[in-house]
Amino acid sequence: MIEKSISAISYIITLILLNCINFRMYKTVLNPLFLLSVPFSIIILCCVLFNDYMNFLPFHFESLWIWIGGLCVFFIGGTVNNLFFKKKMYLNKTIRKISFPEKHYQLFIVIFLLCLIIAFFKFHSLSFNLIDEIGSKELGDEIGSGGFVGRASNIILMSIPFFVVYKMPRIVKTPIFLILIFITISLGSKTWITYALVASFLIYSSSNWKIKPRLIFIILFLLVLSFFLYYKLNTSIDDANSFLGFAGRHLYFYITSGALPMGKVYQNDFQAEEVVFPFIRLFNIWMGRTGIFHSSNLVTTDLTLGTDSNVFTFFGSLFLSKSLFDFVFYSFLSGFISYLVFELYRLSKENIFLGIAWGYTGAILFFGWYNWGFGLLRIWEIYFYCIVFSAISNYRIR
Repeated sequence: MIEKSISAISYIITLILLNCINFRMYKTVLNPLFLLSVPFSIIILCCVLFNDYMNFLPFHFESLWIWIGGLCVFFIGGTVNNLFFKKKMYLNKTIRKISFPEKHYQLFIVIFLLCLIIAFFKFHSLSFNLIDEIGSKELGDEIGSGGFVGRASNIILMSIPFFVVYKMPRIVKTPIFLILIFITISLGSKTWITYALVASFLIYSSSNWKIKPRLIFIILFLLVLSFFLYYKLNTSIDDANSFLGFAGRHLYFYITSGALPMGKVYQNDFQAEEVVFPFIRLFNIWMGRTGIFHSSNLVTTDLTLGTDSNVFTFFGSLFLSKSLFDFVFYSFLSGFISYLVFELYRLSKENIFLGIAWGYTGAILFFGWYNWGFGLLRIWEIYFYCIVFSAISNYRIR
């Protein structure tokens, strides 16, 4: 009991201290540390309040030391990158407002339309019934299995926050969004649907860097709605009460499926061989080397659902290797990259693609209660496209 109290109090002190420093530096709560730490803290609070009622495993409070250490190193990594900026953001007393000159982004729209055409022909070429397979893993594998279609799917993911801030008549924007939602759901990943929604919220809020309670309610509603829609498309439960109970329990499992297994990691029940960024993993595969990011052992939570979890939160995933160097190095690098994207976007005057890069970076941090998103290859491909389109748009502006 004493160990639990010490762990909880230490985490709360670290959380408040680091976030207060960040707010003084950046004059906004929409900063990487806040997006990473506060949602995770809310999930922990949910575990404390509801796990007994839901018959879930109790949260292992001692595992909070993973996040205490990780947040401190993450914060240091973010602070260090200020040395690479001649104009440090924490010296600014006002927040730079972001505006987007729509006339410079016709090329992206043309490529987006080409991607829609590619997706259409891919859908048309599929042999199974699309209506029955929407949202399934099988259809997602078919659509995003690689090649031009896989690349097109990432451009489409970029386009969701893009069209949030791109001005156009609502009669045109609405069908575009419906098409984008259909294709994104068809990817078979509820995670990337929610990433796109959070990224859209962040880029929209960057106009004045303030959080509006109404927007928070809307985005949370859309996140829950997308989750229930995903399960509605992938289950055959007709009774409304049975479906709501089934999907609601899965939703609670989803939001706690990182925090609860993290306790197993802390208790040394298992470990992964190594923790690597995805492009390093690809290089190892090309060189015939082996190594895994996730442990091959699945952590089973007591849900009586037959559902296992192989995610361990942002820092829990890094702690898997049981290597202090790996944990510190990747926590530091994650902080450096997150704040680098954040500050580049704030220093930019009118570059929407840096906004998209920041939106998806913020989404990865927001879902830090679930997994270490920088281990996904898709985010690095989105970064690459953002850099390319950013360079092109800057050239056109000049």
